[in-house]
Amino acid sequence: ASDDNKRVLGVEVQHSGSGATEVLHADLVVDATGRSGRATRWLETMGYAPPPEESLKVDLLYVSQHLRPVPGSMGREKVVIIGHAPTRPTAAEYLEQEDGRWILTLIGYAGHHPPTDQAGFLAFAKAIVPPHIFASIRDAEPLSEIVAHRFPSTIRRRYEKLSRFPEGLLVVGDAICSFNPIYAQGMTVAAIQAETLRNTLAGGSDRLAPRFFKAASKAICQATPRAFE
Repeated sequence: ASDDNKRVLGVEVQHSGSGATEVLHADLVVDATGRSGRATRWLETMGYAPPPEESLKVDLLYVSQHLRPVPGSMGREKVVIIGHAPTRPTAAEYLEQEDGRWILTLIGYAGHHPPTDQAGFLAFAKAIVPPHIFASIRDAEPLSEIVAHRFPSTIRRRYEKLSRFPEGLLVVGDAICSFNPIYAQGMTVAAIQAETLRNTLAGGSDRLAPRFFKAASKAICQATPRAFE
């Protein structure tokens, strides 16, 4: 940043192998570091307030494993998606990839989490998927370990509410608003933000950050009107 911290001038990159650092100068730095939201820490270091946050607790756990089903066991089916229901806070996705490889993801809300041991993983799947799908899963060759990914809450950072923000810096994508990944809302909203950024830049660089954050906030609200209810 500049000496008075009013403008971001570039980024300092540290290479993971050698540990050497390199400064990349830029007219505009866009933080797309995702849910971790590095910009919130950068702002505090520079003497700015972090953005207010809104969150919606979902307490989700995704547990996945790559499998190779017995050839022909899935017939002509290539995608199996079973969403959660009011009486069943669990879900499953079984998706064909390539070279006979499939991925099975089991999902559970609010304590109804899928196990990460092989026997428990299969038992959890059996309670959700139709019998012929379970037969394919049960007889499939495991190609990977079972991997868990926890998603505690949807988070929205309200950058448009800040009264002070450095020039030469913007934030996009999950770094502004991160959603439950199963619905692909995050990719949709990130694409809308990219279009919003293009349109905002077309209006020049004056007050770029407040103009962009205001427009991005409107786009997020329109795309996901009930996300935080």
